Amino acid sequence: EHIEKFVCPTITSDQILDGKPFRFSLDRRPHVALVMSEPEYQTETTLTAFANRVLRRDFRLSFLYADPADPDRLTGVEALDDADAALISVRRRALPKEQLDAFRRLVASGKAVVGIRTASHAFAIRQGPPPAGRDLWPEFDRDVLGGNYHGHHGNKDASGYTTYVQVQPDRAAHPILKGMPAAEFRVYSSLYTTSPLAAKATPLMLGRAEAGSPQEPVAWTNTNTGGGRVFYTSLGGPQDFELPPFQRLLTNAVYWAAGKEPPAP
Repeated sequence: EHIEKFVCPTITSDQILDGKPFRFSLDRRPHVALVMSEPEYQTETTLTAFANRVLRRDFRLSFLYADPADPDRLTGVEALDDADAALISVRRRALPKEQLDAFRRLVASGKAVVGIRTASHAFAIRQGPPPAGRDLWPEFDRDVLGGNYHGHHGNKDASGYTTYVQVQPDRAAHPILKGMPAAEFRVYSSLYTTSPLAAKATPLMLGRAEAGSPQEPVAWTNTNTGGGRVFYTSLGGPQDFELPPFQRLLTNAVYWAAGKEPPAP
């Protein structure tokens, strides 16, 4: 009883099968690697819980986190070579070159990429060269996500950021917007400045900081340099994960990126 209760639950199939977790031969679910390494928005908690609750039924999931001993290094990065899609929530990390090369291979092979919030500056540091042995990819936002991040509005009141977003009416039929409200609604992430997007990018939602302020794209699709599907949203703060429209948006985006029909609302 002691062995079954306290020892067996700590042993996983990858420890026995040469580093690769067991997979049933009839398990044809797409493999999504979720990459979380940012100190600001708690996505190692919110995104992990979301994926386990919403995505696990139809996808095989791998979770890559920052190494506790070195935040600029990821654990489990080898999962990217087997993944069909990557969901990225990373902020300003100078990764070892061999780890960043795994992301480059994923993109070059035409695999799908979904980015939230700080993925727009995932592999770029504020200034200067990276430390020895580390690598950067500042063009990731432009060339892969199709974005143009260059700061954010400071529109914060006592209840949090006051950002209002809305589906573009002429894009409402897109699968990623299935079940999304047509009316404007509030989110709790500051509004990123992202205009102008890359020529190939297709904006799906726009946001504003306050009445009369310029609108900025907050969600769009793109085709990356390897030909793979891309979705990015500048939303993704902790409170956003509590909002049903954001949950629906992210659910639809992952299914769309993997070439699957999003579930019914």
